[in-house]
Amino acid sequence: MDVIERSIALLRVVSSRANRLSTQECMEITGLQQRSAQRYLVELEKLGYLQGGGSIPRGYKATNKTKQLFGAQG
Repeated sequence: MDVIERSIALLRVVSSRANRLSTQECMEITGLQQRSAQRYLVELEKLGYLQGGGSIPRGYKATNKTKQLFGAQG
């Protein structure tokens, strides 16, 4: 899976759910190892596609930017 396909797959999943996405779920969707998945999620957060909540364990949810991209409601 290349980086664009990985990003689309991950953002599509996160935009369609109300609960937060964990690093473990990111690993399952993308096939990345834990540290790579963590860096990947942080980068998507920096780009404005994901929002971390500072919760423990860390989780991410879709931003309005991502929801608009995939036509998600809420």
